[in-house]
Amino acid sequence: MNKLAADSLTQWQASVTKTSVFDGPAQTFLPTGTPDRGLQLRILYSAASTSAGAGSAVWGVKVSEDGGSTWNTIAQTEPLVLGTTVIGGELYLRFSHRPGHYQANTPQYRFSLLSISGTNATVTSTHSSQALEIPLSIWRAIDIWYCVKDDAVAARVGAVIQARLDELKRP
Repeated sequence: MNKLAADSLTQWQASVTKTSVFDGPAQTFLPTGTPDRGLQLRILYSAASTSAGAGSAVWGVKVSEDGGSTWNTIAQTEPLVLGTTVIGGELYLRFSHRPGHYQANTPQYRFSLLSISGTNATVTSTHSSQALEIPLSIWRAIDIWYCVKDDAVAARVGAVIQARLDELKRP
């Protein structure tokens, strides 16, 4: 099995509890952008809830190519539905970025809670997120999985993808 590069397991953001949008600190550990196949960001969350009714939370990755003056969202999760029952889990966010040619500044990346809504919505995100390099074979399987119309086939392909991702997460 291929081992992951040490710098692809960089922690982007320590554990934080948030009730409003949040931008993590700027990171410069990807000076030439992501690997050709992109990276996958692992987002751990816990104690996500609202005090009444429904809400949602969306996380994302932002990049700045001008020394931190302007930030653009390059990837974001689907909204996580929040309710009065406290939930926890993990999300994966695939992203890719190539800086422009003749870049004067090293690109900066940040992990962000892009939106949070609902009555007294709170997310205790253990944003100890890791960027994991995913082999091309898994990206191809994911692309196939999105196109499959047969539920039984989709379930089998999904199980294979999940097993391979679990394998990659092991030290």
